[in-house]
Amino acid sequence: MPFRAYDFRPAYLQPRHGARPRTRSYRLVYASTSWLYPLLHRPFLRHTTTTDTLGRAMLAVTRPQGRGPRVLASAEINSLRARP
Repeated sequence: MPFRAYDFRPAYLQPRHGARPRTRSYRLVYASTSWLYPLLHRPFLRHTTTTDTLGRAMLAVTRPQGRGPRVLASAEINSLRARP
């Protein structure tokens, strides 16, 4: 079949623009740690991403850009977002 499947596996996903997890425990974790994201993002760039970046990366894999990884962790997600 001509379909290509991708697996997005972000490590720490920072919700943006009012996005909220449905699970109550996740909401509590994000509410208590959201202030840490600016501090963690620079030293742990390979492990952090935002919902904006994830969405752009999902759109980027739909474009015909040749072969790439099928399982994308936070580092690959962040690099896909930077592509035009």
